[in-house]
Amino acid sequence: MIEFMRYCLVGVINTIIGFGLVLLFSLVFIPELANSLGYGIGICISYVLNSYFTFRGKKGSLARFFICALLAYGLNLFVLFLLYRVLGYEAIIAQVCAAATYTICSFLLSRYFAFRSFK
Repeated sequence: MIEFMRYCLVGVINTIIGFGLVLLFSLVFIPELANSLGYGIGICISYVLNSYFTFRGKKGSLARFFICALLAYGLNLFVLFLLYRVLGYEAIIAQVCAAATYTICSFLLSRYFAFRSFK
C-alpha cells in the first residue's frame, strides 16, 4: 500500500509536468504529436522518480521500465485514437481517458515487471 501511495505521489508530480505538456502542446500540435511529446518527457521523469522514490530498495531495470512504458503508452495511444479519431470525442476528453488507461497499466507493469527482482 505504501508503494502505491508513493506511486500516486510520483504520478501527481509527473502528471503536472507530463500531462500539462500534453495539454499545452495540444494547443499547437495535432493531438497525437502533443500526446507523444508530453508522454516522452513524462516517461523520463517517471523512471527517475519511481526508481529512487516509489520502488526504492528494489532493483529496477531501465530497459524493462521503458518496455513497460512503451506498452502502456501504446495502449494510451490506442485509446486516444479510438476515442478521438473513431468515436469523435473532444480531444481533451480523449486525452484524459487515455491518461487514465496509461496510469493503471503503467503501475501494474512497473510493480510486477520493471521493478521486480528476477532470481
